[in-house]
Amino acid sequence: MSRHLRSCVGLLLAFALASCSKDTALPTGPEDTPQAQPAPSDEAFLVAQGCSPTEITALVRTILPGPLGALVSAKLAQLNTDRTGGRIDRARARMFEIVDALVKARNGGLFANDPVKRGKLEALIKLLFCLVGLPTPPIDLGPDGGAAVITPTSPPVVVQTGNLRAATQIITGAVPQTVLVTITKLTATGGWLDTQLDQYGPGYEFNTVPAVQFTTDVLAGACINATGNEALDMRLRLAHNNATGALGTGNARFGNIEIISETPLELVPLGLNCTPQIGFFERMFLPQNLYAAGSPATTGGKVRNYSPFAAVDPLLAVSANSALAQSGTAGAQAGVLPSVKVLTAQGSPVNLVSIAFAPGGIVATAGSGTATVGSWLLALGQNTLTATASQAGLSFTGSPVTFTATGVSPTTPFDWTATGWSWKLLGTDGLPPSAEAIATAVSNADGYSGPAQGAFSMVEPPDTYCSVYSEQASWIHSTVFGQNQILAFRRDFVMPDGAPSGTMEFAMDNDFKVYVNGTDRTSDVVFAGGGTSTGTDESGFRNHDGCPNRVDFRLYLTGLSSLSNTVVIIALDRGGSTYFDASVRLGD
Repeated sequence: MSRHLRSCVGLLLAFALASCSKDTALPTGPEDTPQAQPAPSDEAFLVAQGCSPTEITALVRTILPGPLGALVSAKLAQLNTDRTGGRIDRARARMFEIVDALVKARNGGLFANDPVKRGKLEALIKLLFCLVGLPTPPIDLGPDGGAAVITPTSPPVVVQTGNLRAATQIITGAVPQTVLVTITKLTATGGWLDTQLDQYGPGYEFNTVPAVQFTTDVLAGACINATGNEALDMRLRLAHNNATGALGTGNARFGNIEIISETPLELVPLGLNCTPQIGFFERMFLPQNLYAAGSPATTGGKVRNYSPFAAVDPLLAVSANSALAQSGTAGAQAGVLPSVKVLTAQGSPVNLVSIAFAPGGIVATAGSGTATVGSWLLALGQNTLTATASQAGLSFTGSPVTFTATGVSPTTPFDWTATGWSWKLLGTDGLPPSAEAIATAVSNADGYSGPAQGAFSMVEPPDTYCSVYSEQASWIHSTVFGQNQILAFRRDFVMPDGAPSGTMEFAMDNDFKVYVNGTDRTSDVVFAGGGTSTGTDESGFRNHDGCPNRVDFRLYLTGLSSLSNTVVIIALDRGGSTYFDASVRLGD
């Protein structure tokens, strides 16, 4: 939508302005629950609260002219009769009738040139709410504010500020009870919204008293001060604090705010006029297109509840927070894990933005608006990782960010008790797992823990029964292999250039299956150690009894990839002590 179109929104449907001033049916009694208020007849309490019935009556007689004053005085007398008689619902209905009459009189020109009496009229409305035990409404009946009484059966009503810079439209049935809708301009110069996004004003507070959540979408819109940057003006979006409330159609929640999806054509009924006020000399000497160039933007859309409103800039900049290029050992984690930062146009960091690292998963920005991938295992040669920002209601520049790393060959493959083993529990009954469970453990790394450093056992060395523990007492070991457990152990590794073959050696107590790059190699395993190897059972597991030794089994590896290889050993214990450890070395 162009700036010119935005500036002329209020002129397209001028009849909408007239329709909002038509009389509506007086409100019926609100269906609210009793609040923690004193008895309606507790005059002393009301006086202490500053809403003495006597003073309210005197104020009505002082500031309201003839017929209006007589009408309000009569209804006020009925209100006090209902209040002191304990008929609080009827008293509140009378109060809303009075406030409705006062607001309509003000919109019709009452006290248009008398700000002092207008201030007293605002004070009177607040006192009336206090009189019937309802929260005091924020109200401004001057150019920067607007108000209207809305009932569940009211026809569509447009509530506007006097200067047509902010407005809301409530359709029939949108409120569950009678309320006073108010718009007030926030006096603070910034920080209206609970967000790290850049904010732009003016800020407005839209309210209903009593507070309600609308049963259907309502329109809310406002003129935003021109920034002098047309691109910025055009992308600003109205937002408001809405941590837990329902969202309007098409809107998005970011943290504690709701960003409103702009609906320019639907905003026409609001009758907003965002054209700057032009003085006599500007009109005389400046071309229209020149003095209209500073027209502020109009923004808004559908909401389900009210709160402080202001505009936010939804465009964020994504950039690298770590080196874009590096090198490292293939088969190991990158020396520097890639990280990105997300900043607003004014340079403020923004948390909670979702960053999708591929490979690596999704991480949300935190701290100073940064997100770091959790893991990046390098393959031999060129490695690429991308970081892409994605968040409903926001847009991004600089995304995706691409990181590269060159994986260089290790000097030797991993050796006994080397780091890098991950594990996944498949069962606790000492029985072979299902073929499906094994296939899943072999085909992908989902559900694995670690990586950690072997050897893996349930007891600390030295063991009183198996000498392997006393022989290798200096080995680091992890107590993650419990009695009668079935675990899948996984290791990704890279062979050095020119070494496509090697030997895997391992110790095991009790049974196992071995997969290399997804292929079952169990039948190729050579028994080379202590204890007793009793062959292969009907489930395809190689069986082993007795105590494990450092090299119980050996498997010759050929046709390995110089980029990435995976070995998965399904380890099964059938009681007593447990043990697993393995290594890969060059050559036979």
